[in-house]
Amino acid sequence: MLIQPLLCPVLVGRDALLGDIEQLITQAESGRGSVVVVSGEAGIGKTRMLRAGADIAVGRGWRSIRASFFEQSRAHAYSGPIDMLQTLLVDGGPAAHSLVEGYRGHLARLLPEVPFAQDSTPPSDDGGPESEKSRIFAALLEVIVAFADNRPYAVTVEDLHWGDDSSLEFLLVLARRIHRSRGLLLITYRHDEITPSLRRFLAELDRERLALELPLSPLSPSEVDLMLRATLGQVQSLPIGFIGPFFSLTGGNPFFVEEALRSVVTASGSGNLDASVLDEIAIPRSVQEALARRVNGLSVDAREILPLAAVAGTRFDFALLQEMLQKDESALLAVMRELVAHQLVVEEPGDRFVFRHALTRAALRSGLLARERRALHERVARASEQLYRADVDHHAGDLAYHFHEAQTWDKAAHYAERGPPGPGDVCTRRSHRTPVARDRLRREAESATASGGSVSAASSGA
Repeated sequence: MLIQPLLCPVLVGRDALLGDIEQLITQAESGRGSVVVVSGEAGIGKTRMLRAGADIAVGRGWRSIRASFFEQSRAHAYSGPIDMLQTLLVDGGPAAHSLVEGYRGHLARLLPEVPFAQDSTPPSDDGGPESEKSRIFAALLEVIVAFADNRPYAVTVEDLHWGDDSSLEFLLVLARRIHRSRGLLLITYRHDEITPSLRRFLAELDRERLALELPLSPLSPSEVDLMLRATLGQVQSLPIGFIGPFFSLTGGNPFFVEEALRSVVTASGSGNLDASVLDEIAIPRSVQEALARRVNGLSVDAREILPLAAVAGTRFDFALLQEMLQKDESALLAVMRELVAHQLVVEEPGDRFVFRHALTRAALRSGLLARERRALHERVARASEQLYRADVDHHAGDLAYHFHEAQTWDKAAHYAERGPPGPGDVCTRRSHRTPVARDRLRREAESATASGGSVSAASSGA
């Protein structure tokens, strides 16, 4: 069955920031242009924010020019201006084509596929690459101003973290020009994928006081509730019993909210939101792809730690990782700094770390074979035994869970009999953290031990 995407029809939780952009639009109309930089992690809503700002400007009679960068853009010079010109030719029709053709001598090399009516041979130049770059930049600026046709104009540029050096240079020139005109430059970038070139670009914007940066934060639980209701067309607030676990799963990331909602609706077979399906929903391919992009950029040591941490729990202790990996503190701290920098985990008090999004952890777990998960649970359990041997009863609930998932039945039954459930969210399966469920876990383990067999996959959750 084809499941249609579930997209929120309104922008939630960004009213104040959108108000800032609207003020800058008004300011630009009086000749004091601005640069707005919208930053945040993947899926946080940067594109929607940028387009909402551009829509306000267009609604007030502004001209709009747009460009985007893509992963392959870094390998190609002038990729941003090229996309800008190509988009302009598509959006602007014959008039835009005639406009660009007026600068064919300088821009033809950027658009070799465009059949200009007249000779497009660039003028001879003895000044070298820098002189040619200056002429290209000047021609691009003139095209933008001419397209605006004496009206205010907005230039939107998406995903600057993938920008090449020459494009970043041009955008800095454009930012300086816009600051003295009736224009607005709206830029987005992922703050966890900053290249050295982008860092220099942002530093120059700061040094010259050219830009206002608007960092986007995750939505709050009440905003997630509002987003879900707007998406589903419901007026009443959703059950607290659903919103809490759902917020924990998505971390307030709007993209994850939409993707997880689609999986919940698919799993439940209706629009009725049931928290009981959250532990079992399929991880959306889009979330898996987003995670793969982040993980591919990690070091070998960081990629080794992630599956262990994912099995250990949404929250995990630094000391437990060190016990499992037998790494010295400085080496492990360097890896954890890398995971924090890539927005995969967040540091908490007490030498603990937590996955930024429970969906990230779930996607990592789903990528493991059952045999791999069992082996990793065994490693977590054995390391926990050793690390917490002086206070093992305090961690008995977590030990019972990990040994149960490892199918080490005698140990699972042993620890299920000892002490209260663990103190924190080390094991995120809430089903194993209540006395009734732990009694079921104990009985399953004892039964498997007695029979020499195993419990069902559905029961073990492994």
